[in-house]
Amino acid sequence: MAASAPSLPEQLLKSIEQNRIPPCPAILQQVVTETRKTEPDLRALAVIISADAGVAASLLKTVNSPFYGLPDKAHTVQQAISLLGIRATANAVASITLQRALPTPPQLDRFWDSSMKIARLSGWLAQQLQARVNIAADLAYTFSLFRDAGIPIMLSRFPDYHATLQEANTCLLRGFTEIEEERHSTSHALIGYLLTQSWWLASDTCKAVRHHHDCTLIATDNRVLSVESGNLIMLAQLAEYLLQQTSGQCHTREWDKMGEAICTRLGLDDTALQELLEQARDLPLGDD
Repeated sequence: MAASAPSLPEQLLKSIEQNRIPPCPAILQQVVTETRKTEPDLRALAVIISADAGVAASLLKTVNSPFYGLPDKAHTVQQAISLLGIRATANAVASITLQRALPTPPQLDRFWDSSMKIARLSGWLAQQLQARVNIAADLAYTFSLFRDAGIPIMLSRFPDYHATLQEANTCLLRGFTEIEEERHSTSHALIGYLLTQSWWLASDTCKAVRHHHDCTLIATDNRVLSVESGNLIMLAQLAEYLLQQTSGQCHTREWDKMGEAICTRLGLDDTALQELLEQARDLPLGDD
């Protein structure tokens, strides 16, 4: 039976409109509709993606990149889908369409560069720590790219959000989103959560975006986060720490708040963390 186009609850639609969240791109809606069928048609999926030359080219670049490390190169969209699989293809399309759907002023170039590198590091960490986290690399990559997607939207909505970011990034004694909510009655985590919901990302990914600054949830067992959501958050935060240490980028205080709990839950002692840091220095994280 053919799957109907997905629809969103009315309350979610209102929240999306109020927060100026970009609608799910048409190509992603079509991809989601096809992948949710009982028997998805790879040829139909290839036709959908090939209709957008930019997405098709980016998908081929993605699947042929060192990130996936596949032994065979894809020369067509259908070959790319066959190599990636249905879920990873849908995640790739979501990631590809994200940046062009959000506000992209020149001052955000560094933000996107950092987000991409953190996403690649997260995917690599998922592979390195597979026995401990049981997270697929494409899921870790997608979450990490969407994790802070609410920031460009907040910047476009609130002229003084730069000052909020500066305080939230440097404050150790208060939560990141606590500062945002005090100043703007919302947070980039909530905005990102609404975005991922409206873009039909997996439920565990959406929950992880919503709570990725909640230090208490990371440090304790709880019923709010699934194991997968918690592991996604920890991988991305560890990836951010590795990037800051290896690149000399400005350091936030999130690792100071969560690092000890993350290492404990992932079973990483100082030696293991240092080994990951040394390996991360040699990774090709730039454009492929």
